[in-house]
Amino acid sequence: MTRLLCLLLSVPLVAKANLTVPAGHQLEIDFTLIGGAAATTNGISLSGTIGTSTSGSFDIRSTILDDTQPLGPQSTQPALPNRWVLTSNNHLQPHFPLDSVAPVIDGSIQGRIIIENLSTDEDDSFTFLGNLILRAAQFNSNGGFSQTAQFTITRAEVVESVSEPAVPEITNFEKLSGSVNLSWSSENGVSYRVERSETLGSWQTVATEVASGPLTTRSYAEITPPGGRAFFRVVRLP
Repeated sequence: MTRLLCLLLSVPLVAKANLTVPAGHQLEIDFTLIGGAAATTNGISLSGTIGTSTSGSFDIRSTILDDTQPLGPQSTQPALPNRWVLTSNNHLQPHFPLDSVAPVIDGSIQGRIIIENLSTDEDDSFTFLGNLILRAAQFNSNGGFSQTAQFTITRAEVVESVSEPAVPEITNFEKLSGSVNLSWSSENGVSYRVERSETLGSWQTVATEVASGPLTTRSYAEITPPGGRAFFRVVRLP
């Protein structure tokens, strides 16, 4: 993982630097909240003290966690505009709705926000200008908000995004006399294990295949007992 910029802050409520996130990278913000927030808290607001800017329109994805548990929904925002938000908000700054506000209210929260730049154009980037500030807030239906607490930012770092391997998808299944045909999405050079089950409880290996392109098609002998049924799945191997 490539480290582009790291701010480790000893006493901070804010990160005192401009933070730019280029294509294929993500901003990770670790935070704590001491003393808790008001019971009316329903979201978290993130802003630069002198604003935000982007080089164009592209997609971003945001995730917010309390330790390893999601605090709010993961969301992908299409066509990031020049002035941007993660959720509708008249203040035109990122804001994260919370699925669970209890950790924020009782003060036990120690979490992380991840904002990914999903663009593949190396010229696309977004920047938080000035100090980076993270607040617990109460958002209303008109897009306004009132601050209920301010988080301490313990780390703000831009790192290269690491994509999760694609899960193989069966795109075609055909039952013939004495055999089945399977097609699945694949990656060249990657190994896949085809498995079969009659109960969905235990699985037996049918074959291991090495893909030679984006789509793999194979035929396997199959004799399903009269009145029975069989299930197939494809597992990507490390």
